[in-house]
Amino acid sequence: MSPHKFKNIFTAKRNKELFSLLDSYAIVVLPREKIDVCRDKKDNFLLEVALEGKADYLNYRR
Repeated sequence: MSPHKFKNIFTAKRNKELFSLLDSYAIVVLPREKIDVCRDKKDNFLLEVALEGKADYLNYRR
């Protein structure tokens, strides 16, 4: 997630606070394995990250 996506929604200060909060709870996951199972190939990374991070849930909305 990029802070630049939110520049028109939040003030710069609020944006910094939001990403600071997310950073304090986030766990960075770098997938070691590539998968190719989604109809939309751009969505494969979501499953890769969920599997690598042993996620209980994957909630995604475009």
